[in-house]
This record gives sequence, structure tokens and C-alpha cells, in this order.
Amino acid sequence: MNSNEPLVPRGIEPMCGWQWVYAHYHDLDNWVPTIVISRNGYRVKATSADPEVLHQVTKIAMRR
Repeated sequence: MNSNEPLVPRGIEPMCGWQWVYAHYHDLDNWVPTIVISRNGYRVKATSADPEVLHQVTKIAMRR
């Protein structure tokens, strides 16, 4: 999300209220996704902030 873009379009009020939105706006800033694939008796676990790395791990694991 671009920092210049609004969180929601103008004229729309978030159901949770603006106070909650701004209190939790940066909750996931340092979050890094982890995928776990269990298939055919083996398990693959990958953690990466780069979506391309996770995509490649998924492709390789699904081939087996």
C-alpha cells in the first residue's frame, strides 16, 4: 500500500472505527510468512519475506 493512499475510500467509515484502525495499522509490519507442506511422507517448511522464494518452494514440493 502506498503511504499516500487512504486506508478506505473517502466517505466510507470502517466498521471497527478509526481508533482501532490506527491502533493496529502497523501490527504486521515485520511479519514474515511461513509455509508448511506435508506430502507423500515428507514435510517442507519455508520462511521468507520474498514471495518468489515461497512460490518456488511450493512448485518444487508439489512436483514430488
